[in-house]
Amino acid sequence: MRTDKIAAPRRPSALRWGMGLSAAVPVISSMVPAATVLSAALLPMRAAAPWTRWVKSILWSAALAVVAMFIAGAYSPAGWYTTHILGVVVFALCLTGFSKVAGTVDDAAAMLAIAGAATVVYFVVVGWDGSRELEVIWKYGIAFPATAAILYITSRAHRLLPIIALGGLAVASLALEYRSFSGLCLAAIVAWVFHSRAGSSRYWWLRAGIVAGFLIGISTVLIAVIESGAFGESLRSKTEWQLSGGGPALLSGRVEPPLSLAAIVQNPVGGWGNPNAIRTDTLGLGAQFANSIGMYDLPSYYRMWVRADGRISLHSILFESWVTGGILAAIFPLALIALFVVTLFRASGRLYPLVALVCIQGVWDVLFSPWAENRAALLAASLLVAALALRDANRRNDESGRAEDIVPARPLTRYASSRR
Repeated sequence: MRTDKIAAPRRPSALRWGMGLSAAVPVISSMVPAATVLSAALLPMRAAAPWTRWVKSILWSAALAVVAMFIAGAYSPAGWYTTHILGVVVFALCLTGFSKVAGTVDDAAAMLAIAGAATVVYFVVVGWDGSRELEVIWKYGIAFPATAAILYITSRAHRLLPIIALGGLAVASLALEYRSFSGLCLAAIVAWVFHSRAGSSRYWWLRAGIVAGFLIGISTVLIAVIESGAFGESLRSKTEWQLSGGGPALLSGRVEPPLSLAAIVQNPVGGWGNPNAIRTDTLGLGAQFANSIGMYDLPSYYRMWVRADGRISLHSILFESWVTGGILAAIFPLALIALFVVTLFRASGRLYPLVALVCIQGVWDVLFSPWAENRAALLAASLLVAALALRDANRRNDESGRAEDIVPARPLTRYASSRR
């Protein structure tokens, strides 16, 4: 019997509500939500659906990353980089726990929406770093969680409502001075447009190239509109300051990649054990890399590399993994990016606008964000949505392929029937 034809057992909705709500409530530290504790308690429970190969691979790569970072940290003069190790552990536990209670893409999306709504409530009540200003909590706490919840709710009505919501939230994010998230919302709209026009997911690689071209154009136009002052003087001046070094538009405001690349070039296999072990000559090499891509204003980005307390900041899950634990630790974030990219161009269905944003935001977080607040739990929920959406897309393709292979029986001719 084919196991992929067996419907996934539905867990009680109370479990999904509990996991979703607990993803927003920190315990021990801001990086460890209560969902981590619940996930550990659910480890003996059978998964709601068999794990896909992607989920298995990512969990194994997470375990490998933790081991690699522990070994590298043991030989590092700066010791273990516990913040990043903790982030990977929380992610793996939450992904395991979420998979115990959500076996379908709809269940996983509902749980992500619950976690998003709970995160919004938490930051509105508690604030972020002592601030309750909307611009601050929108950028640092609730932009993606709120959007995920809105997209899930609107997807249950008219199919165009999520796209309208994405457009409105893109404009709102610009008004709230969160330029990058506005671009991600627009990217999700572009992905949906080409996805809906393309029909079959067989030619996802062609759509990938077309969408990439359009995104480059959108980023150029978006920056031009901001510089015109259409979204306020504050955002315009901030954008001009970020572009003052003349660097690539993609790296505007994300100045750490040259330093990360320098650290990787100098120690690509074993890693440094801790970014704070990076030497002065590595900083110099990073400055050379930055200058080669047009980042000429050294003082403007050097203070982002080396913070006031002397701490080195790489601001990236991917680069922190690689710099900390070497190439073995880098397999984990690279696997995350691969899953999100493949799902973006192969998934389909009613929830596609949400899936598209989840994938685009996931790639952005892995490339340009560190572990902070409840990002590990939200990223785990996002990955489960993507993995289950990809599983459904693969099943549909397999079924359509089998249907095309079926050849109708040749009807009997009069001559053939008379011979019988």
